[in-house]
Amino acid sequence: MSLFQEYEEARKFIGAKKYDAIETYLDQNDSKGGKRIFLDDVLYKRDEWDKFEKWYNENKHLFKDKKERGAR
Repeated sequence: MSLFQEYEEARKFIGAKKYDAIETYLDQNDSKGGKRIFLDDVLYKRDEWDKFEKWYNENKHLFKDKKERGAR
């Protein structure tokens, strides 16, 4: 399996909304001058996943589904 296929499988497993939030998490971490982490770190290292989970739970209100954004 190629790396791209692994990422697609991870996206299906995690869910698109949460998977896409990882990019924001990585960008925010990098802009704060934190240790540079990558998508692989979050997907394959338990401690990095736990940090992402904590961040996501605190910020998930920022990541609404398309259906939620359109329903007003």
